[in-house]
Amino acid sequence: MNKSILINCISVKRSAGGAFQVAKNFINSCLFNNRFNWIFLISEDLLLEFEGNEKFLMGNYFVFRTQPEVTTYMKALRLIRNIEKSLKPDLVYTIAAPSYFSFRAPEVMRYTNPWVADLNKYAFDTLNFGEKIKRHCYNFIQRMLIKKCKYFITQTDACKAGIIKITGYKNSVVKVIPNTLPSLYLKYADQIAQPFDLSNVKIINVLYITAPHIHKNIDLIPEVIEHLVNKFNIKNIRFNITVPINSPFLIRFYEKANSLGVKNYIVNHGYCNQDQLANLYLKSNIYFFPSLLETFSVSLLEALYFKQFIVATNFAFNKYITGEAALYFEPLNSLDAAAKISYLIQNKNSIDVKLVDELNTLLSNNNLFFNSSENFNSILDFLQLVLVNSENN
Repeated sequence: MNKSILINCISVKRSAGGAFQVAKNFINSCLFNNRFNWIFLISEDLLLEFEGNEKFLMGNYFVFRTQPEVTTYMKALRLIRNIEKSLKPDLVYTIAAPSYFSFRAPEVMRYTNPWVADLNKYAFDTLNFGEKIKRHCYNFIQRMLIKKCKYFITQTDACKAGIIKITGYKNSVVKVIPNTLPSLYLKYADQIAQPFDLSNVKIINVLYITAPHIHKNIDLIPEVIEHLVNKFNIKNIRFNITVPINSPFLIRFYEKANSLGVKNYIVNHGYCNQDQLANLYLKSNIYFFPSLLETFSVSLLEALYFKQFIVATNFAFNKYITGEAALYFEPLNSLDAAAKISYLIQNKNSIDVKLVDELNTLLSNNNLFFNSSENFNSILDFLQLVLVNSENN
């Protein structure tokens, strides 16, 4: 008889960006896999992605107000207790960790929060004094919640080192499984063109798939545009972003863009599903990634897959994915970022042979980055290992 695994996604928010897509894609893969019996705890946000999905709706799922939520916490806790008592799962896999509940069954956390596990000075210095105090308190709580778990999945060696430092656990209980390209994008393969000379393109579309978090460094964009327009005389440029249209961040962002006279060079598409994102990639020429803090950004994988020229911050977490297939700029340096973009546009040989060769080399290496099936099975293998270890202890 198959073991039962409870997939805990009640902390997954639509605004979370990468975690939301990871949860959605993982559940979709589970629906076509019979290795385990699946039980799904999902947030109201996530349920919207499965409306009309008969295979999911016929399964074993329970919907919660997106947690943590003070007014519904105790109700959610009681429901979880009843579910565990009734269905007796053998293991819990929490995708948006840490979980704010303790489970009776052994738990595996997918933990990828770089603010806790791999914080750098650039990101921390974006906070004001009050925000820094709040961050210290938040990180303290996160570390306490992490320590109640015994097994982890994360995306990079750097984040693994952070988890081990926090918990004091041994190396073998933290499994590194990089993020992967969503399989949905494979259907667009025949529409993807090789990068080409941008010097004669009528409108050059620069794309940044992002959410309105301070470490995403979206505020750099108006400054970059000002340099491109005034210093490098590039006026046929359009920056495309994906900030939810009701985000308070946009008020301040557009005020800055207006003050620099560059608002007309920016288009915000709001929240986009994966098919809408694919169309944005297909219409774009350059992928811009100014983020100051990441564990593993799937949008960089997507940019590689759609064969975009990439300009990104000079951090190890970016180079881990894009290697030599991107141009890197000094974090927070808008002029340096603009200069890298200008190089791709104004260089008469802007089809940079080295960049294109490196990009195609990365794509031809059929590794975990671009093999969603292998990635999914690696997670299941680790969950199986945890089940065996738990039974033997």
